[in-house]
Parts: sequence; structure tokens; C-alpha cells
Amino acid sequence: MPRTPLPRPALWRTPVRLVGAPAAAGGLLQVPAGMPPSMTVLLVAVPPTAVAESVSDTAGAAVLQTDPPARLRGRVPGVWGSVGAV
Repeated sequence: MPRTPLPRPALWRTPVRLVGAPAAAGGLLQVPAGMPPSMTVLLVAVPPTAVAESVSDTAGAAVLQTDPPARLRGRVPGVWGSVGAV
């Protein structure tokens, strides 16, 4: 008799908006950081960009670890890391 998977707690369900919004914000913040008229603009633009990218990467990793079926957990982040290294 096959086992039925346990329901996942709500904390495990990372909404796509939590991944997409910081990624979009980080991308938009990279524009002024990429062409600053002065060092001051660069120093102001880089920290929020870094925070947005860090949140996006963390949320993306959480999705990769929790969204796949139980039998694939651990394999999906491994493949993702291998593809990203190419």
C-alpha cells in the first residue's frame, strides 16, 4: 500500500511573489548602480541591490528545497547548482 504524503505546513509554501518581487527590485536597482554619475550614487544604490538579491536567492533556494515532491528533495537543488555552474 503506497504511503500518502503528509500535508505540508503553510510555512513551507513560499509564494512566487516572494521570489519574483525581490528579483525584479534587484534588477531595477542594478540599472542606476551600473551607470552612476558619481561614487556617492554608487554607494547609495549598491546596498539595497545586495539586500534584494540576497532575499531573492534565499527565497528561491527555499522554493527549490520545499516545492518538489518528497522523493526529489535534495536532487532538485543539486541539479540547479550543477546547471548554474556551467
